[in-house]
Amino acid sequence: MGNSNSGRWGGTRKATTESYLRLDIRYLSGKGCFRSDVSGNGSLSWTRNGNPAGSIGYSFEPDRITLHYRQRDQDIHQPITISRTPCHFGGSMVWFLCPGCGRRVNALYAGSRFYCRYCHKLGYESQREGILDRLLRKQRKCRARIGGSENLVEPIPFRPKGMHWRTYWRVREDAERISRGSASLMWKMMGRSQP
Repeated sequence: MGNSNSGRWGGTRKATTESYLRLDIRYLSGKGCFRSDVSGNGSLSWTRNGNPAGSIGYSFEPDRITLHYRQRDQDIHQPITISRTPCHFGGSMVWFLCPGCGRRVNALYAGSRFYCRYCHKLGYESQREGILDRLLRKQRKCRARIGGSENLVEPIPFRPKGMHWRTYWRVREDAERISRGSASLMWKMMGRSQP
């Protein structure tokens, strides 16, 4: 069974990726970094709730990026190797090789240095969700897909212009099925039967 700090209910909870600053290679690649004929410099900044949360400078070459930032009155220059895997129809995917463990990853997270989520021992916020929270999130996602409000009390909107009817009805039925499931679960949690 384990001790009092093992398992889901005891011990400390993992920090989540959402609570760390994230460096995403897909974003950098979309800005034109890592092409075979390009090298250069740039900077990134993060905000949380509209307030500055951090910034770094970087210089890149086709096979490496070097992060330049200041932490605790110390200038840090962290080189990170870039890996490429060929795609079936040409081109290639780019990946960071985590400086801590060497894994190919899409994202690195700021801590004492930029490492992958495994090195920082990070989980995802969705891993902390209960069944009801997960159902409500899925319902909001379905509603947003057909142009509706995330407010679950508002009616489901009419089909958006340009969306196929088959797609609209499939997503709408998913939203309604999830809504029935979440309502049923809420009634069970309150110890009552549905009206």
